[in-house]
Amino acid sequence: MLLNFIVSPGQDTALFTRGLDQFIAGYAHIYGYDFEMLRILLERTGFGEVHKKDFCESIFSDYSEPLHVVGMDSVWSNLNQAFYKKHGLVHKYDPVKGKYEINFKVTGFDRDPETSLIVEARKRVHIDGNQYESLNGSNKNYNRYAWSLLKDETFARKLRDVLNPEGK
Repeated sequence: MLLNFIVSPGQDTALFTRGLDQFIAGYAHIYGYDFEMLRILLERTGFGEVHKKDFCESIFSDYSEPLHVVGMDSVWSNLNQAFYKKHGLVHKYDPVKGKYEINFKVTGFDRDPETSLIVEARKRVHIDGNQYESLNGSNKNYNRYAWSLLKDETFARKLRDVLNPEGK
């Protein structure tokens, strides 16, 4: 149930130009949350002790060491082609063999300290999905996750006009 807040099928999700005059694509919902909204969702789905954490600050040892190349200092680095070249590492796709060529291994917590919201929580109680009260229409839902634009009459009218320009 919690994962449906993060990524859901997107049965009525559509991407349009800013003027709502051209359909681009349909795709799944992917949501971004601030800590407060994520805390609300975690608590409503049975989690407690919800805490925002600093990078590599954790009660779990698996998350206390930053992602790094085995044999190198345990400091987070942006593992990109410039990094690989600087350190004599190989990480490239070989289209002839149909696989990647990699001459190193990595270990550690694989999140970017600059862009990641890191949250720890403990599951406290089971919440029955059939008994769960949705926040879709609630004023607590300031992110409007799982809110369908098809419920907005202005959008729905423009969509009908785009899909049926002659009004048939």
